[in-house]
Amino acid sequence: MEITEQQILNFIFNPDPEILFYLTIGIGVAVLTVAIIEGPGNGPLPKLSKKRKNFSDTVKLRVLKAQNHKCKACKKLLTTTEFDHIDGNRENNCGSNCQALCPNCHAEKTRTKLVNHKTGFQN
Repeated sequence: MEITEQQILNFIFNPDPEILFYLTIGIGVAVLTVAIIEGPGNGPLPKLSKKRKNFSDTVKLRVLKAQNHKCKACKKLLTTTEFDHIDGNRENNCGSNCQALCPNCHAEKTRTKLVNHKTGFQN
């Protein structure tokens, strides 16, 4: 069966509601399938994340004083400070779960998730 130009124009400008319904469902299923395969943040759906919790200023000051304004891992004087949740739980903002790290050590800890006793990381 051959489709004529007139049939194509009729479909575009006067589409059958039933065909549009099934076409829409098909496209939706395809988009969701790609989103599931690609994973959050990589596919067409936005990455859903919890709002990051911060340590209080009091906790930050106590940690800096306890560490003598030095990185917990490399022991260098902190010029830029990042405060790390030791247990990785952003909801746990107590002082015992906070350590001050330099950006390099914080990035290493965050990306590798390794316990490195030599550098003093707490994981």
